[in-house]
Amino acid sequence: MPRSVYSEVDRGGPPRLSSINLVKRFAVGVMAMALALLGTATMASATGTSATVSAVSFAPAATAVRAGQTATWTVGFTPSAVLVSGDVVNVTFPAGTTFGTGTNAPVTTSTGGIASGTVITSTTVSGTSLAVTLGAGTNTAAATTFTITNVINPAAGPYTAGSFAVNVNGGTSASPSSGLTIYEAALATPTVVANGNGLATVTFTPDGAPASVETTYTVSASPSG
Repeated sequence: MPRSVYSEVDRGGPPRLSSINLVKRFAVGVMAMALALLGTATMASATGTSATVSAVSFAPAATAVRAGQTATWTVGFTPSAVLVSGDVVNVTFPAGTTFGTGTNAPVTTSTGGIASGTVITSTTVSGTSLAVTLGAGTNTAAATTFTITNVINPAAGPYTAGSFAVNVNGGTSASPSSGLTIYEAALATPTVVANGNGLATVTFTPDGAPASVETTYTVSASPSG
């Protein structure tokens, strides 16, 4: 027969918790401590302003849309809340994008909702993304433009809107409404057709770059006799 668990009160002595009650109370205490620790960890992970972004846009300088060019890009977005010192705006470019280093590292300035007087404490490279950390400044939840220098364009080709993204403090990312094209760094070999009398016609095929992009054509020739 199993022995009964009873307290000293049954023997006429002072009340004492039974072993079952002690086990129950110990288990409850451990569970409460675990929940408290879990709550602390959750609070610590939630840092910075909780904000989404909209009206995202990306554009290189009009004269720097060729592959491999070092360009200044403008990135536009509107945060859903006022951003403060310590908040981080993450700006992602397409695969293949690189950035200058050393004295040519990317530098970010700001206008609009994140005011021009805001101190950008750092612009940190991580793969094809830049983490732009905000310092002191008087900001509003309004349209903002970042101007980012020393971005080295990726390979030539069309890039979808999803290749570009912006988020705040690692939250939900948003992309522009349309993509854009990066053009070849060099023109294709020209076509040369001899006309007789030592003359020839040299034909270049435009690559479709916008008129704002300066294109230099270099032609050299040697007499045949």
